[in-house]
This record gives sequence, C-alpha cells and structure tokens, in this order.
Amino acid sequence: MSVSAWTRCGNRWGGAARFVCALGAAGALVASCSSSNEGTPTFPAFVAEDCRGGLVELARLKLTFAVSISRTGAGSNLALEGDTLFMMYAFAATESGLPPSGGIVAVPVAGGDARVVAAAQDTSQWGAGSFWVSGGRIYLQTGSAVLSFPVDSPPPAGLPVMLAPAVHSAYAHDAEFGYSAWGQNSLLIMKTPLAGGEATVLADEPLPDGALGGMADAGDALLLHVRWSPDSVYGGPTFTRVWRIPKDGGPRSDVRPDIVWADALALVQWLAWDGVDILGPINVQNYAVIARVPAAGTSAPEYVKLNGAVATRRGDEILSFQMVATGPVQTNTIRLLVASSKGAPGGTVIACGGEHASLLHAVPAGIAANDGAIYVSYQEMDDTVIARVAP
Repeated sequence: MSVSAWTRCGNRWGGAARFVCALGAAGALVASCSSSNEGTPTFPAFVAEDCRGGLVELARLKLTFAVSISRTGAGSNLALEGDTLFMMYAFAATESGLPPSGGIVAVPVAGGDARVVAAAQDTSQWGAGSFWVSGGRIYLQTGSAVLSFPVDSPPPAGLPVMLAPAVHSAYAHDAEFGYSAWGQNSLLIMKTPLAGGEATVLADEPLPDGALGGMADAGDALLLHVRWSPDSVYGGPTFTRVWRIPKDGGPRSDVRPDIVWADALALVQWLAWDGVDILGPINVQNYAVIARVPAAGTSAPEYVKLNGAVATRRGDEILSFQMVATGPVQTNTIRLLVASSKGAPGGTVIACGGEHASLLHAVPAGIAANDGAIYVSYQEMDDTVIARVAP
C-alpha cells in the first residue's frame, strides 16, 4: 500500500494537513515537504518565489462555508456560464443573509452582490457529488440522480437532499450524460441522460476493499482511478489501476498497467485528461506525486508541479488550485496558488493569493475558466471568497 503524501509530510503539517485533506480541498503537499527529508526522492515543486499575479476579490460571502466538514472526494464548487459565476455552498450562518442550509448563488464576473439561485431544504448542510452549468441550466449529480433547472428561474429553486450512495464515489460529465461511479466492495458505474430518462449501467463488478480516486471524461470513454485488495487480511496485496471504461458499454481495460498509480484509499486527488495524456497521482518510492502519463506506449511519466484536489480542464490545458508553503519548516504559512499544466518544466504558476498563517485559514474550494479568464473560490476563515485570477 502506498503511503500518502500528507502522511509523509506529517512532521511539518501534522493534524491540520490531515483535516484539510479530509475535506478534499487541499490535497497533497508532497513536493513542498519531501525535499526537506534526507534520503527521499526530490520532486519538482512550486515555491513561493514562483508566485506572480494575484487573486482579485469579486465577492465575499460572510459567515458562509463552501467546504462541508462531511465532504469527501475531489471536486469544484464553482462553475462559469457567460458573464456569471455560480457557486455551491454547504451552509451559512443566519447573519449571512443567505439560506442557512446551503444552496447555489450567482455572482457577475464584473463583481457585485451574490444572488440566490437555489436553496436547500430539510437539511442542516447541503452538497452534491458533481456540479456544473451548461446551456443556461444548472446540473447537480449525486449517485445516478441528476437534478437540472434553469439558471434564472424566479423564485429560487428548492434543492432536495441528495444522499450519497457510498463512501467512495467519482463523477464526470459530457454534453449528453452525467457519469457516476461508486463502490467499496463492489463497483457500479452508470450514465444518466441529462435530458431525462433512466440511467444505464456501464460496469457492475466486485471491488473488494475498494476505493475510487478521480474520474475524467476522455471523449468516447471514461478514465477511473481505482484501488482494491482481494485479500481481506490486513497488509495483504493492494492493486491500483486507471481503467478505461467505454461509454458505449464495451469492456473496460487497464491504461498503462506498467505504472504504479497512487493508492486512492490513502489520498483522493483529481484525475485529468488533456486530450493526449493522463494527469494523475502515481506512486514513486511510497510517495504520491502528480505525473503526466502518456495513455499509449510505455514511455516514462513526467512529473508535474500541479497538485491539490481542485482542478479543471480548459482545452488542452489543466488548471489547478492548490497551496504552496511560504515560511520556514516549523511554520504552516501558505499561499493559494493557481497553476497551469503548460510550460516547462512541470507547469507554470499563473497567480498566487496573499500569505496565510495556517493552511486551515484558506482552503481551495473551486476553479472555473473560459478562454479569457480564470476564477476561483476558497474558504477564508469563516467567509467564502470568489476571486478573479489576475496574471
């Protein structure tokens, strides 16, 4: 079994890192930490000196929480449609002026007050497995259930509780379907028509002691990071793979079985497809590091500096929203960082936020982009901030 990056970095980040990773918001900080340990491999990493640009605040939602304490897995709570940003939040204080049980707000990209688009009902905090906006409609998916409604339908839509079907789940979507995968001792992968109709099964098979990492849309197929252990005895053999699951229901296959992919049970991070290569976590001497892996052939992976649990695709580019350590080893000071998979070696920094005294003071929550701009959302103490990336 691989040792997760935040476990290896425990001496530096301690319980705070484990808490942030449990929220699925900060992800691994392997590259920031491994270079300080003697005898361990050194991976390419962003450093504070790489930072340029900034995050221009568009809206601050007081006493509003973008990241739920019960949230697991990787995902983004931010979506972009035209000149409007849409953000899903988990819950809010009564004094915030927003529905306290959670919901979705809209904010103009030019800045301004947040408008409530939808409000959760009959729950203390709310969330969905996957959230996106397309063609003037908001889509929410948890399990195989897809909920859809217009972005501008007054009054605000009421959001039912969407119960997660299992601890381990992953999501992807394209223009026609929402895709879901979940399981622990068995794996079920389904596709649900966005226009309405019954979900169909793409895969249904045993996955003993299983866990799922990220899932990515790769055109005519899905890519899914899986982990399982056929021996129920503690310490038994563990297998990690990236599976290619055809959308037409054809048989799945292993993608690059020669690669030791990271253990999805120990560390949940995003998996991405840029049109040519897979970007995802691999295991190197019991360290998890994000790498660019050619889908065909046997050429060696290329380590990249992107990290964290919040990322999005823009054409052939992967954009990540992560953290970089800024202070001495004995401190927890960090800056939020937006990076691109383009540029050598291993990607480039687009912009950074201000310095924070602890990695619990600023938690990445979402990222959205179009051809002209990038936007992010993050938890800053008791507030949620939506910001524009200014390179």
